[in-house]
Amino acid sequence: MNTLGKVLIPVGILAVAAGISAVLMATKKKPEIQPTPPKATLVQTITANTQNQVFRVQTQGTVEPLRETMLIPEVSGQVVATSPAFQAGGFFEKGDILIEVDPSNYESHVAQAEFNLAQARLKLEQERARGDQARKEWHSLSKGEPPPLVARTPQMQTEEASVKWSEQALGKARLDLERTRIRAPYAGMVREKRADVGQYVSPGSALGTIFAIDWAEVRLPLSTEDLAYVDLPLSYRGESSAARTPVILSARIAGQRFAWPAEIVRTEGTIDPANRMLYAVARIENPYGRGSDASRPPLQMGQFVEAEIAGRTADNVVVLPRQVLRGTNRVLVVDKKTNELRTRMVEVLKTDPGTVVIGGGLEPGELICTTALEFVVEGMKVELYSDKPSSRIEKEAGKLADADAEKPAKHGGSL
Repeated sequence: MNTLGKVLIPVGILAVAAGISAVLMATKKKPEIQPTPPKATLVQTITANTQNQVFRVQTQGTVEPLRETMLIPEVSGQVVATSPAFQAGGFFEKGDILIEVDPSNYESHVAQAEFNLAQARLKLEQERARGDQARKEWHSLSKGEPPPLVARTPQMQTEEASVKWSEQALGKARLDLERTRIRAPYAGMVREKRADVGQYVSPGSALGTIFAIDWAEVRLPLSTEDLAYVDLPLSYRGESSAARTPVILSARIAGQRFAWPAEIVRTEGTIDPANRMLYAVARIENPYGRGSDASRPPLQMGQFVEAEIAGRTADNVVVLPRQVLRGTNRVLVVDKKTNELRTRMVEVLKTDPGTVVIGGGLEPGELICTTALEFVVEGMKVELYSDKPSSRIEKEAGKLADADAEKPAKHGGSL
């Protein structure tokens, strides 16, 4: 074979192969493109049901006494005795003697005042006798009424005034003597003790602080929005409201939560400029009483409590978890027929940390999405959590389980 043949044969083979490849490429069928259906998102739902809802407003405050008094003596002297109850936390009843100041000087003042009164009365009787004698002598010598000086009328008036002054002086002396015994003006408890036996006290010095225990009060801050849900005894000029709004006070003490019933008796009538709140005052009866629950501790002054105020009632509303709310007034509704998400505008009556009360926009029986979705497209397909056993996830897991079960059998048959 010559050199030309050696060159042309490989070239021809390559040309034929190229032609065949071109024909095959031109005649081959294109693969069919099948669209992949979008995967449904797994969500949880809750059924919307209508009910009657009593609005409850949550707030908090600190327990304070209804009446609190600082003990200040009106006389001076040395403290000679104190009541065993006169100590911080001590209970006492109305009229109990808490502190006694040395009464010696005031007893002598009473005795002196009694002596002065006796002398004044004696002088008055003497002047009356002289006056009667002067009138008799005048009538025996002349006709008509005697002049005032002759009848000793000014002298008797002076003595009558002296008797009245002596009576007042005796009354004051006896009052000062009584004031040496400082009595409790009401049943209460001692908050602070500042005086003890042997201490010299004078008018104006503080001996201690006490407070009444028949009632206690709690100032409860309310926003202007809260006023839409509760009925409060508002203050109007010339009017007194007898309305009472029930409220439950609660506190956690020693790891347990206890509750006390109370009533809102008034509002303070002004908006606090610091926090723009209106304060309602709740009153609790007998806060230190044991009550029906023997295990409940007393409601002590200064205790921080949470309050739940019972308010108005709303009919035919839907109460849902707070998490269903998207924005301020939107929820996601699942179409039962197509399992598609729809955005729905609703009428929000009230929101709490855990719930939202919806007054309109939902029908009973509708499914509300409770799953927090990062991206939401109107009409997107979802799969309900209640259908999970027949869902795509379970089916795929079942296929994988079957495949794993077949592997040992195939391996064993090859041995």
